[in-house]
Amino acid sequence: MERIKRKVIAICLMLIVVLGMSLNVFAESNDYGSKNSYDINTLKELKNELNKLNSQEVVTNNQREQIFKNVDPEVVEAFVEEKSTKAVELLSAVEPDEVMKLQKNGVYFGRKEVNLGDGAKAIVEFEDGEEKGFVEKFASVFIEPVYAAENGETKWKGYGGRYFTAKVTTMLGAGYCDMILETHYKLSDKGIDANKEATVADARCLSASSSISEDEPVWTDEVARKIGASDINVYCKYRWTAKIQLKDGSWQIGNGNYRINATVGFVDINKSSHLVKVKHSWRLT
Repeated sequence: MERIKRKVIAICLMLIVVLGMSLNVFAESNDYGSKNSYDINTLKELKNELNKLNSQEVVTNNQREQIFKNVDPEVVEAFVEEKSTKAVELLSAVEPDEVMKLQKNGVYFGRKEVNLGDGAKAIVEFEDGEEKGFVEKFASVFIEPVYAAENGETKWKGYGGRYFTAKVTTMLGAGYCDMILETHYKLSDKGIDANKEATVADARCLSASSSISEDEPVWTDEVARKIGASDINVYCKYRWTAKIQLKDGSWQIGNGNYRINATVGFVDINKSSHLVKVKHSWRLT
């Protein structure tokens, strides 16, 4: 992530090599395809094999890939659909200001991990901090109890440039991909202004069978001026492509999209102290 200037809000998806198919929902009790063609023909059988593997002390990506090579492709589709849907549902419910805590370096950071079952998991991380050059000037603000809001409260921030990053990681099987959106903004006595030039997105896969790319971030609201009723908003789309080698040696290729939205709300202002109260929110779809 050379293009990311620093570690930030955290929002990315780590997709597996089995994300190589269009997503359709199948009942767990259903059979898929021809039982003579694959060793694993139901979602229940696949989960049993994965749980056996995950009970081992050390598990490699190659071991996971070997399991999926022997699974009916429609069963793989059902598994990916189930875990992806659950990941989006659970991660989107995480509120950034509820998990971010003030760190010793003056940066707010938070991390939440959710269990998707059958060895799959998802992680979301958030970070909010001052851009270089503002940390020393406003260092005292972040250690004053009156301004160090916790437990989901909105937070007071000093005037100047800031960043808010969301990173999502989902590990569904063998290999994964990352998605990151780093939102830059400026606080002043006017309110909140987007820093479009500094806002960036990035994506990567740690899988030989998968790839992911990011579009340019798109701003839908660039200024916030009305206290308690305005915010800035940006989103980015991510496109993944994945392939899996089937038992007969052929490859099945698929693709899909994810989208991350980030919002910084204008809650209040204290012009005499050069402070703005903001609220962070995000959404994964």
